Amino acid sequence: MDHEWPDWVASGTSGPSRVPWVPEALDDLQHTGCRMSISSSGDRRVAQQRRELHLTNFFEEVYDSAVVGSSMPDPHIVELALSDLDLDAGEALYVGDLSYTDVWGANRAGMGAVHPDLLGLYGGWPGVHLEDVRQLVGWLPGYVAAQEAYDMRPLSRFTLRPGQRPG
Repeated sequence: MDHEWPDWVASGTSGPSRVPWVPEALDDLQHTGCRMSISSSGDRRVAQQRRELHLTNFFEEVYDSAVVGSSMPDPHIVELALSDLDLDAGEALYVGDLSYTDVWGANRAGMGAVHPDLLGLYGGWPGVHLEDVRQLVGWLPGYVAAQEAYDMRPLSRFTLRPGQRPG
């Protein structure tokens, strides 16, 4: 790549952290033809962080929950993105850093989801957990060829009891 990347990028809900391989992984995904957007439980700074981190060329849109007025696991933020990008839920894949809220929210919108499990803590949980986003490029062709073999919507029928809150 001929880009000059900062040595850290925004990742997850904890804000900026040192993950120098993310731009290369995004570049690899983009070169496969993947369209990418961000939906984040943000605080109105997600678009600004994307610019500061030189990541604007990778993402078509940013859906910041503080701007949109909805955050995961409410499916509205995902449904808004699908509508704006003119995609059906079956044509898209959500990659979320929080297994419970992100996968559940994407599943509630009818979208399959992948969870990057950097620490390897979710091996026994339902769904698809990859070590990190670098694995997506190699994983996607197998998924596209045999989607029915993957448990992409493990939380699609999950509901809360009256009065119960997520988390």
